[in-house]
Amino acid sequence: MVEAVDILVPVMRSGMAAPFMRSLLESGSAGRAFVTAIVDEHENPVAREWLNAGAGVVAAHHTRMPPKVNAGFRATHQPWVLFVGEDVLFHHGWQAAAMRAAGDRFHVVGTNDLGHPKVVAGEHATHMLLRRTYVAECGGGWDAPGSVMHEGLFHWFADDEIVCAAKQRGVWVSAPECVIEHMHPAWGKAQPDDVYALGAQHEAADRAEFERRYARFGSAV
Repeated sequence: MVEAVDILVPVMRSGMAAPFMRSLLESGSAGRAFVTAIVDEHENPVAREWLNAGAGVVAAHHTRMPPKVNAGFRATHQPWVLFVGEDVLFHHGWQAAAMRAAGDRFHVVGTNDLGHPKVVAGEHATHMLLRRTYVAECGGGWDAPGSVMHEGLFHWFADDEIVCAAKQRGVWVSAPECVIEHMHPAWGKAQPDDVYALGAQHEAADRAEFERRYARFGSAV
């Protein structure tokens, strides 16, 4: 059974809504995947682009990714949630592949971004599907039931915490046939811009926060 998914997109760029929604439609997920763009108070023109493209819009009044994703989680209701950036390309059959990998046992499904070596190897994921009941009961990270991501992070390492926590709990699975391609400059698939630079400038602080939390929670189950 292919359960419905809320796709949470913490948007910042103009011009991304139409190609994103077209890619999703062409992937075969019409009627089973519902997009919610999460904007901050400075992104009203961007919000209109996503509304015009057929997405829902939630205002988070924040520029950081984790609070945006958490706001999107609270505003939606489908059995699964998926967080992705605006810069992805959905390949046909991604949703069915994720459900096959999850079955009844696994609650966090790593998608294949066709770029990051650890992702392609099935060891990590930058974009994940999470079962909503799992997030509500355990949290995507270590210590915040009801939240997908730890809000002490700006952008980087939020995915690392989710993967680590899911592996500790025995609910992680990689789905190599669930391809959501990351059109990122690191893989030569996009040009650098101010949004990529904004995330990168917080890498050191995010790494320190993740390492602090890993030292506290990393051996817990």
